[in-house]
Amino acid sequence: MNLCLEEVLSNVIRHGYAGQEDRSVVVHYRRPRSGLHVFVVEDEAPHFNPLAAPDLPALSASGEIRVGGLGIRLLRQFANGLEYEPMPAGNRLTLTFSTASTGSPRE
Repeated sequence: MNLCLEEVLSNVIRHGYAGQEDRSVVVHYRRPRSGLHVFVVEDEAPHFNPLAAPDLPALSASGEIRVGGLGIRLLRQFANGLEYEPMPAGNRLTLTFSTASTGSPRE
């Protein structure tokens, strides 16, 4: 959860705001039931839907690291649910994580 949130927030600041000052990012947290954690990140950046971004090719066997797109891969791999909503003046991304001990991450 920490890694995914850090990735979302750093991308909003670095890419969405691209050096603009005095912009906000709001994170809402709720726990609707035991073992389920929901984070809603709202920003004022230009619209960007990470769910519409293409899948990256598999990592190479040589271990070559590419710059860009790895945050989206992390979100898709570790979050149990992702929802995107364009807002009149920004974006809303909802990340859901289950800490239940049964089932696979993407059930």
